[in-house]
Amino acid sequence: VTVMNPWDVVTTRMCNQPEDGSVYRSSFDCLRKTYVAEGLAGFAKGWWAHWFRLGPHTTYCFVFLEALKVAADRAGVLQ
Repeated sequence: VTVMNPWDVVTTRMCNQPEDGSVYRSSFDCLRKTYVAEGLAGFAKGWWAHWFRLGPHTTYCFVFLEALKVAADRAGVLQ
């Protein structure tokens, strides 16, 4: 979540700008303007929402994967 959040902020800002593209010329322009205006804290906006969306999903994926490995091992599939 922490690594992907800055790119999520840039993507959201690019998608929410007016259709004529008057705010940002490119993703890198958005990245630069956000850093200049808000510093590194600007890229942490929405971190909690991002974590609440992806944290449980990632946890459940790993729990399910481990349970699947145990079941496959018991069935002799992974030998």
